[in-house]
Amino acid sequence: MLFDVARREGRLTDLDLLCRRAGINSFKEKRLAGKQFLNTTPQELLEPGYKTGLTLDFLHEIGLRPERVVLELTEQYPMSDFRVMSKALEHYRAMGFEIAIDDLGAGYFGLRRWSELRPEYVKIDRHFIQNIHTDNVKQSFVRSIVDLAKELNCKLIAEGIEGREESQTLMEIGIPFGQGYYFSRPHTSPPYKLPDALFHFPEGKFLRRGDLKFQQNRESIADLLTSAPHLSPYHAMEAAYQLFVDDESTTAIAIVDHHMSPGWLLRRSKLFSTFSTQFGRSLHGAKSVQTFMDSDIVVAEKD
Repeated sequence: MLFDVARREGRLTDLDLLCRRAGINSFKEKRLAGKQFLNTTPQELLEPGYKTGLTLDFLHEIGLRPERVVLELTEQYPMSDFRVMSKALEHYRAMGFEIAIDDLGAGYFGLRRWSELRPEYVKIDRHFIQNIHTDNVKQSFVRSIVDLAKELNCKLIAEGIEGREESQTLMEIGIPFGQGYYFSRPHTSPPYKLPDALFHFPEGKFLRRGDLKFQQNRESIADLLTSAPHLSPYHAMEAAYQLFVDDESTTAIAIVDHHMSPGWLLRRSKLFSTFSTQFGRSLHGAKSVQTFMDSDIVVAEKD
């Protein structure tokens, strides 16, 4: 409510800078380790009267390096001019700041914004995290986000982790960072170290081999097989796009040779990251999938 009033009165920049200074001061006084994530709105960065360099000056004043600060963009209102936004963010990166976008999967920040702004961190909306251990659709969604993050060299943070099973599932999927009440509730004096027990899970159903986990059971691969779409290497990318659109649970399409033997995969994350650029679909829609398919796959006998 306070920020809505400030926006209407033309004081959004003043309020944002006040909060930013208070947050940086507290972070420094408490001698907290790691990086500090500072919420800010994209609209504030683009206001005509906004003075650049004030945050950097304040950091120098108190002796905190900008490399330890991440500007977290919290989108509350629609924003159309992403070229100007990208230019503003590059200005901040040149100063040493990193960028995060909040609530991926909710609000106005979607995959297109991710591809255009190329943040160093992306926070996955809590909707996809809550009860993820019991929801296969949410698990599939988050796995596709993990694949996309690897392509874009971006770090993922899961928001709203409240239970042990959620945390364990996210770690197994490959999410490196998390936040939520499971770890700690917000406090004026946050803990400097979290209990190791929060990150150690029962070994009951898993065998550890190095850094990998293997589920203990007597199933064969055949028990896990499901029907999946397939294409030849000569099909157009547009045909693959339609298959992904028709079935949102499909994370990859098998690419088969003339003997119907699978030798490659076309991953949803690869196609959507290619099509999400400004002219991506126009430039690549008619190209064959063999330009983008992945040959680094595991092929095994079904038994």
